Amino acid sequence: MLENLQKEVIEVNEKILSLCEQNSKIKELYKGCQIYFSPLIKNPNLMLIGINPGSGFYKANKKIVQEFEPLEKYGEGYDLAQEIKCGVFRHLGREDIFNSTFKTNVYFFATDNVDKLKCLFKLFPENFRIEVKQKSINWLKELITLTSPRIILCEGHTAFDYVKSFYGDEMVIDINKGYVLEGTINKIPIIGCKRMGCNIIKKEYLIEVLQKYYL
Repeated sequence: MLENLQKEVIEVNEKILSLCEQNSKIKELYKGCQIYFSPLIKNPNLMLIGINPGSGFYKANKKIVQEFEPLEKYGEGYDLAQEIKCGVFRHLGREDIFNSTFKTNVYFFATDNVDKLKCLFKLFPENFRIEVKQKSINWLKELITLTSPRIILCEGHTAFDYVKSFYGDEMVIDINKGYVLEGTINKIPIIGCKRMGCNIIKKEYLIEVLQKYYL
């Protein structure tokens, strides 16, 4: 299953690289492809889902990222990861959770930001755009099924909303608490925290929710 997923991602990436040669705007927007930001862990204590990889690798190395295999350790080198680990889980006294954390994104295709991801998709031919979105749905669902995490934490309301749209009626949504969204996927709790830039807004609400599961 995992080999097929990675093969499909590589094939889509190759198509995007081909489009980059035909369209300078696509080439300007596309910063590469990365599936994993951690080891692939079965039954992790925490699964983190962002929207898509940013352009950190591109800025640091002056080339697009091409990473299709799991990492050796959790990649916490971005600001929001530090906010979640130090600002939230340290407060809970549970930084050990990150010894068993699986991190990926809704979309595996890197851009500077979410607006540029949307611009990138708009530049794809319609049939390919539909293909990419449908495959992304399938890939994320496969990873959630394969890893079966204890809890899913979406890095922002937008990531939560994407996952919600992928699952439709399969995802049960609890009462909207404003700053923290909650639901379940196949009995797995899923949480979305509100963020601005790289900071979690009202993180005390997120801490309160996580205390139900980790304390």
